[in-house]
Amino acid sequence: MAVESRPFNLATNKALRDLVRTLDKSETAENAGLTFVLIKAPGARIYLGPNDRELASLHIYFRAHQDARGQLKWVETFNGQPDTPWPTAVYDLIRQFKASIK
Repeated sequence: MAVESRPFNLATNKALRDLVRTLDKSETAENAGLTFVLIKAPGARIYLGPNDRELASLHIYFRAHQDARGQLKWVETFNGQPDTPWPTAVYDLIRQFKASIK
Protein backbone atom coordinates (compact mmCIF):
# COMPACT_ATOMS: atom_id res chain seq x y z
CA MET A 1 0.00 0.00 0.00
CA ALA A 2 1.06 3.55 -0.66
CA VAL A 3 -0.15 6.70 1.10
CA GLU A 4 -0.41 10.28 -0.08
CA SER A 5 -1.93 13.51 1.19
CA ARG A 6 -3.08 16.53 -0.81
CA PRO A 7 -1.83 19.04 -0.01
CA PHE A 8 1.20 17.22 1.33
CA ASN A 9 1.16 17.03 5.12
CA LEU A 10 3.53 14.95 7.26
CA ALA A 11 1.02 14.42 10.07
CA THR A 12 -1.67 13.32 7.61
CA ASN A 13 0.72 10.86 5.98
CA LYS A 14 1.60 9.47 9.42
CA ALA A 15 -2.09 8.99 10.20
CA LEU A 16 -2.49 7.11 6.90
CA ARG A 17 0.54 4.93 7.67
CA ASP A 18 -1.02 4.11 11.04
CA LEU A 19 -4.24 3.17 9.24
CA VAL A 20 -2.30 0.87 6.91
CA ARG A 21 -0.72 -0.86 9.94
CA THR A 22 -4.10 -1.34 11.62
CA LEU A 23 -5.24 -3.10 8.44
CA ASP A 24 -2.27 -5.51 8.86
CA LYS A 25 -0.67 -4.23 5.67
CA SER A 26 2.69 -2.64 4.98
CA GLU A 27 3.52 0.55 3.17
CA THR A 28 5.56 0.45 -0.02
CA ALA A 29 6.57 3.25 -2.34
CA GLU A 30 6.74 1.21 -5.53
CA ASN A 31 4.34 -1.25 -7.13
CA ALA A 32 1.68 -0.73 -4.47
CA GLY A 33 -1.54 -2.64 -5.06
CA LEU A 34 -3.55 -0.05 -3.14
CA THR A 35 -2.98 3.67 -2.83
CA PHE A 36 -4.67 5.70 -0.08
CA VAL A 37 -4.99 9.40 -0.93
CA LEU A 38 -6.39 11.79 1.68
CA ILE A 39 -7.52 15.07 0.13
CA LYS A 40 -8.36 18.28 1.92
CA ALA A 41 -11.48 19.84 0.40
CA PRO A 42 -11.01 23.36 -0.93
CA GLY A 43 -12.44 25.89 1.48
CA ALA A 44 -14.98 28.49 0.50
CA ARG A 45 -14.24 32.09 1.40
CA ILE A 46 -17.65 32.94 2.80
CA TYR A 47 -19.60 30.78 5.26
CA LEU A 48 -23.26 31.51 5.82
CA GLY A 49 -24.64 29.69 8.81
CA PRO A 50 -23.55 26.59 10.69
CA ASN A 51 -23.93 24.09 7.85
CA ASP A 52 -21.76 21.02 7.51
CA ARG A 53 -19.45 21.05 4.51
CA GLU A 54 -17.13 18.51 2.95
CA LEU A 55 -13.81 18.84 4.77
CA ALA A 56 -11.85 15.86 3.45
CA SER A 57 -12.10 12.71 1.40
CA LEU A 58 -10.18 9.46 1.35
CA HIS A 59 -9.73 7.96 -2.12
CA ILE A 60 -8.53 4.38 -2.47
CA TYR A 61 -7.10 3.25 -5.78
CA PHE A 62 -6.51 -0.37 -6.83
CA ARG A 63 -3.70 -1.01 -9.27
CA ALA A 64 -4.07 -4.28 -11.15
CA HIS A 65 -1.76 -3.50 -14.07
CA GLN A 66 0.93 -0.97 -14.83
CA ASP A 67 -1.46 1.99 -14.49
CA ALA A 68 0.12 5.03 -12.90
CA ARG A 69 -2.32 5.08 -9.99
CA GLY A 70 -4.99 2.52 -10.81
CA GLN A 71 -8.75 2.47 -10.65
CA LEU A 72 -10.68 4.38 -8.03
CA LYS A 73 -12.37 1.76 -5.81
CA TRP A 74 -13.54 3.68 -2.75
CA VAL A 75 -14.28 7.24 -1.68
CA GLU A 76 -14.99 8.09 1.94
CA THR A 77 -16.08 11.70 2.50
CA PHE A 78 -16.08 13.52 5.82
CA ASN A 79 -18.40 16.48 6.43
CA GLY A 80 -18.22 18.91 9.33
CA GLN A 81 -18.07 22.52 10.40
CA PRO A 82 -15.69 24.69 8.34
CA ASP A 83 -13.73 25.71 11.45
CA THR A 84 -12.85 22.09 12.34
CA PRO A 85 -9.08 21.80 12.80
CA TRP A 86 -7.40 19.73 10.07
CA PRO A 87 -5.96 17.09 12.46
CA THR A 88 -9.45 16.53 13.86
CA ALA A 89 -10.93 16.14 10.37
CA VAL A 90 -8.22 13.58 9.48
CA TYR A 91 -8.80 11.61 12.69
CA ASP A 92 -12.60 11.62 12.24
CA LEU A 93 -12.38 10.64 8.57
CA ILE A 94 -10.12 7.67 9.35
CA ARG A 95 -12.40 6.63 12.23
CA GLN A 96 -15.41 6.87 9.89
CA PHE A 97 -13.61 4.78 7.25
CA LYS A 98 -12.75 2.06 9.79
CA ALA A 99 -16.41 1.91 10.86
CA SER A 100 -17.47 1.64 7.19
CA ILE A 101 -15.32 -1.41 6.51
CA LYS A 102 -16.20 -3.39 9.65
